[in-house]
Amino acid sequence: FQDFIVDSGSLHMLGPAHFQVQECLPGLECSFNDFRGYGLQDGQRLMALAECAAGDGVFGFPYAGISNGATKDGMRFGWGDGGTGRVFQSLLTNTPGGVYRLC
Repeated sequence: FQDFIVDSGSLHMLGPAHFQVQECLPGLECSFNDFRGYGLQDGQRLMALAECAAGDGVFGFPYAGISNGATKDGMRFGWGDGGTGRVFQSLLTNTPGGVYRLC
């Protein structure tokens, strides 16, 4: 790689850290304060899906699986009415257990 000898800058890859594990329980509010990433911002959203970019949000999550807008510098997420507030709603008591993707 002798052709690449001049340092011309940095590349900042914005986005969530991979392989995070969060836990929610049916019938209870689903929110977390420790979502990690680089360049996260308030107002960004997550969607709970079986597979990213495919299908509908997970049954039982408020607002079709789409979170409220993030707060706390993009680290706090929760599911409610899809707004920007911190008022979160409980998951349905019959939300199926499983491992879902945060997309």
